[in-house]
Amino acid sequence: MRKSKNQNSTSNGNTKNLQRTHGISSKSYYVSFREWLAWVWSFIERTITLLLTFWALRYDSAFMEFKIDEYNKLYQETTPEIRQKNYEKIVNNYYNVSTLFYEWGWGPSFHFAPLKDGVPFQESLQKHEIALVSDVIAEGSRVLDVGCGIGGPARYIAKCTNAKITGININPMQIAKATTMTKSAGLAQFIDYVEGDFCNMQFKDETFDSIYAIEATCHAPRREDVFAEIFRVLKKGSYFVAYEWCITEKYDPENLQHRSLVAKIEHGDGLSSTINFAQCLAALENVGFEIIEYRDVYQNDRTWWTPLVGNYWKPSTFEFTPLGKWLLTKTLQIMETVHLAPKGVVKISDMLMEAAEGLTGGGDAGIYTPGFYFKVRRPL
Repeated sequence: MRKSKNQNSTSNGNTKNLQRTHGISSKSYYVSFREWLAWVWSFIERTITLLLTFWALRYDSAFMEFKIDEYNKLYQETTPEIRQKNYEKIVNNYYNVSTLFYEWGWGPSFHFAPLKDGVPFQESLQKHEIALVSDVIAEGSRVLDVGCGIGGPARYIAKCTNAKITGININPMQIAKATTMTKSAGLAQFIDYVEGDFCNMQFKDETFDSIYAIEATCHAPRREDVFAEIFRVLKKGSYFVAYEWCITEKYDPENLQHRSLVAKIEHGDGLSSTINFAQCLAALENVGFEIIEYRDVYQNDRTWWTPLVGNYWKPSTFEFTPLGKWLLTKTLQIMETVHLAPKGVVKISDMLMEAAEGLTGGGDAGIYTPGFYFKVRRPL
């Protein structure tokens, strides 16, 4: 595999242990007063939005609880093969119940990124987005964002490139939110959104000048299904670039801990199954793509999962500490009881905490990456 450049490590977990085992500097564990104030203001804004959303959904408690129960049942009582057949229901239910928490805890771009001391989290996400597309998007070109979420990456990429971007997403609630946020940002002339299944897209053949996907095609039941559609709607001679979620060469299917971590990731992140690097590349070649380059962007990086590791010294990760988890759960339970939040939010929070456990464990063990980068071309 072609190797990525070394990345600087940043903080996570227990300070002394990580300093000893990974050589992480102690300054990573503390934030300046200015950074702390910026985070507090952002947290207040996001929490107000979350509470308003809870209030708006207070009469949809039965719907919300049904969705999370239905989602959990698909993982507790079925096989990966059955989940693959039900991937539309899995993905829709997952994002119906998780999007408001993602916005609260992460912001408008639902993906990971390499992190460095002194670089704000949102800026790191944006740099990661531009690094993916910088050499395949031209001003005015027509571009497809596969699995666009609520449009965070599309908005930033459009501002940087002046490209005409179409985002496709299977979840109607996210499409509505993306449309509203894009209009508010004054970018409606650059971006439009389409509700649809990226394994069965409604676009004509050879519609787009370039296509990108940021940690989204992992939701496909089989990668060939989504890659074949991307190949079809991409113009000949043009490029498709992506960050894909994969297990690494260090994953041992006979290792019970490895299997448990991956199961937590799949349940907590709405995945019907997980593939490795070789399977991903084979799927691309099977549908006709010419592979230009590929690498794990986190091969020499131990930072991507650190925002999910509890740290009492960082307000942004306090919720992942034992005390933070307890306080969050108790707060949500009280809000459910007094009808300030729809029933089911505690179960949703538990599911997302399970995802965090799987991702941090998988990242620490080196068996999982959300950054398998590839650049492929549709031949002329």
